[in-house]
Amino acid sequence: MPAKATWALAEPSTMALDEARAELVRRFLRCFGPATHSQLAAWAQTAPSHAKALFAAVSDELEAVRLDGRRAFVLAADAARLEAPPAARGVRLLGGHDPYVAQPDRAALTPDPALRKRIFVAVGRPGIVLHDGALAGLWRARKRGDVLDVTVEWLGEPADIDDEAKAVARLRGCATVRVAATAA
Repeated sequence: MPAKATWALAEPSTMALDEARAELVRRFLRCFGPATHSQLAAWAQTAPSHAKALFAAVSDELEAVRLDGRRAFVLAADAARLEAPPAARGVRLLGGHDPYVAQPDRAALTPDPALRKRIFVAVGRPGIVLHDGALAGLWRARKRGDVLDVTVEWLGEPADIDDEAKAVARLRGCATVRVAATAA
């Protein structure tokens, strides 16, 4: 029998509304920065004018940076850490709605508009393969009994995804995983 979803509601926060709004901006920038108020608006599904006011409320905590020739913001406390981040290593399979994949700056994930259109579809979004931090492929999985079939469309040089695919299979309750490549 499938597991039932359980929803639990936490007690309402006692945090003041202004502080809660400031914390929203801080958390957004820690996860998705450098970013702009327009990106916050898209992510939070609010008006750009409201997001601009939210950024203004924490302006003393922000540092402007240049990203691909445009102005964006990070938390000043995070700026030094972002100047020399560690190199990404290894292979990761991220689901199509993983927070990294669903980031507001889709061009940061892939500058190619045609590829972005294929990744960010309304229904049936593929996952992505990251290899050493770079987009290396698109993947999909289909469960057939206790077997997970993973198909990968490589965008460049193939990488070894077997360990990652086995982890996904375990999470999906499968004893076996089969990995296959498809043509681009």
